Amino acid sequence: MRIYLLVTQHEDVCSGDPVQCFVMSWVFWVNRGDASISLNFLKDASMKKYFYIKVRGVRARSGALLYEVTEYDKIGYIDVVEFMRRPNDAIAGLAAAGMTFVGKRRAKLIDVLSDIEDFVDEAVFDRIGWNGSYFVYLDGHIFAPKGAPPAQVICELKPERVGQAESLEGWLAGVPARVAGHYVCEFMFMAAFAAPLRSLLNRDENSGFEIPGEAACAKSTLLNLVSSICGGFLGGDQGKYPLSFATTAAGIEWETQNYSDLPLIVDDGTLYELGASPRARANSLMQLLMSLGKGEEKRRYGTTSRKFKFVFLTSANQSLLQIIGGQNAAEVVEAVSHRLSTIPLFGREFGVFDRLPDGYVDIGDFIADLINAASANHGWSMRHFLQQLVEKVALDPVAFRDRLESHIASFREQANIELNGGAARRVGDSFGLVYAAGRLAKHFGALPETFDPLASTLACYSLHRASVAPTPSPAMLLKALAEDNEIIDLDKVGRRHMSDEQFAIVQVLLPPKGRTVPHGLNVR
Repeated sequence: MRIYLLVTQHEDVCSGDPVQCFVMSWVFWVNRGDASISLNFLKDASMKKYFYIKVRGVRARSGALLYEVTEYDKIGYIDVVEFMRRPNDAIAGLAAAGMTFVGKRRAKLIDVLSDIEDFVDEAVFDRIGWNGSYFVYLDGHIFAPKGAPPAQVICELKPERVGQAESLEGWLAGVPARVAGHYVCEFMFMAAFAAPLRSLLNRDENSGFEIPGEAACAKSTLLNLVSSICGGFLGGDQGKYPLSFATTAAGIEWETQNYSDLPLIVDDGTLYELGASPRARANSLMQLLMSLGKGEEKRRYGTTSRKFKFVFLTSANQSLLQIIGGQNAAEVVEAVSHRLSTIPLFGREFGVFDRLPDGYVDIGDFIADLINAASANHGWSMRHFLQQLVEKVALDPVAFRDRLESHIASFREQANIELNGGAARRVGDSFGLVYAAGRLAKHFGALPETFDPLASTLACYSLHRASVAPTPSPAMLLKALAEDNEIIDLDKVGRRHMSDEQFAIVQVLLPPKGRTVPHGLNVR
């Protein structure tokens, strides 16, 4: 302990410890038994006023190392990695906590922080999503197991994105119960609940699902309905949960920190970099989707990137994979497709819906009722799910993970996915996790009992598999037609030898060279 010339007296500077400090030194170390606390008395330019600050090293629940800086009743945190790379910029961030360090004050604070070697574990949360056994929501609400000690959230929050209205019961009856039996809708609702489960499994990469289809097939409406699970719905001051592709790749990557362990919903991929050349647009989109698959956020000032787990949901008039495929090799498209699965809606009469529900004249009336119900009731289901999830995981994390894995394995078996399929298994497991999430959400009461997780997941997996089936070459197509017993060759069978029944059931006619085919028939 170093004590210099007596200048002034400070009592009770050690949070109740019976210590009196008479100091003029920049740093005075007091050992309280649990950790070393640095008590700093920094004087201003007039040499007449002293500022009391306290600094210490803490380890957040995420594992991140932080410097905690206290000035009277103000507390701020500095990321150690950012401090090591750019100390001045890192310290400038304390302004958000009402603390300003400039000139000699800043220089001395840098010296003090650089000397800290010990870091104590604290219930400090520096990120949205899972922090140990706790879960931090976008508005700062902490979901914790019963009996867990209090904790402090220090990350940036986005409360305006997760508004709440009315009740869980009203939402269940008015929104998901009405789309039960519409398999694409069921699947996308269940996918939202898969997001908090990803961090509980031994899998590194994120998964995404796109629903491309014609304009006005209710793709964006479905994504907005899904966002009502978390609290966002169709704008307003509250509830701006979904993001838009009408931004930059850097903007979307920066937003990943706000959706850690939650569904990342980005609407309308058609808008992405419309002003760029096809080649530049395709390459930028490819890099963005690969980055989202890895879950890496590119941090400012070249600091080390963080990783986030989430499920990525999007829509577009054209498949994002097709945009990439138009300018890249098949191997590139295949690599991206392992991270983004396509569930195509093209050619479906009712778009995202399987049928026109009873009691409605057209699908527009049905959509209007869904929108009204979600506007009046939203923001409850995910909260209800998370509170039960943290309780269940806290009881036995390993058993809970094993249960999830067993449901995923069950889906693989039902879908006949090869265990040694590599990439195919990875994609199948992404669908399997949605199946497991749907089962759990039903069990927790976050989705209605009328949902059928297995049927809807199998249906969407079949749509996906059909979308990635290789297109046969013209030669292979002709060969297959020639070998098909149901194909009628007009060189061998004239019209007079064909019955009306044959014409009624025939799918394709191959006309002989130089001849015509009766009007109204499909010709190849």
